[in-house]
Amino acid sequence: MVNVKVKGAEKDILEAARKTYTDKSKTLTEVAAQFGVSRGIITEARIIVKYGTEREIDLVAEGKVGFTTIAAEIKQRLDPETRRQLKKNAGGVSTAHRDTRQQQADIWSKFAPMLHGVLGLPSPEDMVTVVKANQVRTRIVNENIEIATIWMEEFANAWQKHVNSKSNGSDINAGRSNEAA
Repeated sequence: MVNVKVKGAEKDILEAARKTYTDKSKTLTEVAAQFGVSRGIITEARIIVKYGTEREIDLVAEGKVGFTTIAAEIKQRLDPETRRQLKKNAGGVSTAHRDTRQQQADIWSKFAPMLHGVLGLPSPEDMVTVVKANQVRTRIVNENIEIATIWMEEFANAWQKHVNSKSNGSDINAGRSNEAA
């Protein structure tokens, strides 16, 4: 049985699935939303366009056989390693998205300890006493205090802008989970 949402859009879905192999700008979930179908349909379409025969692709494109039926037949004849890879890659996350998440996690791994470290420091007056007691510490602070202050002020301003936009409902990231935390 062919999905009613898919009926008539099979060729377009197959073409969009084909493009996901070279165009990593959209996640599989975003491509699915474009057609009003599940990510699973796009995943199956990807299997069909990559491993299917011309006849199998034509059967789906013409709406004669559903994506799930043909994808299941194709998976049965694939070698175990390829099937394992398909399961591994079924997350619906593009390479670009995965790279972005990794970059964000790397940045967070530097920022979080710094933020926690600052919060654990004594008062600024006490910190001045600690720094000025040592020439190396004094030099390091003198070399870095201006840029550190500018960075913290810029971050505080950017964060406040985010908080303000979120409170008025205009935050584009509202509702997304914090995956890097």
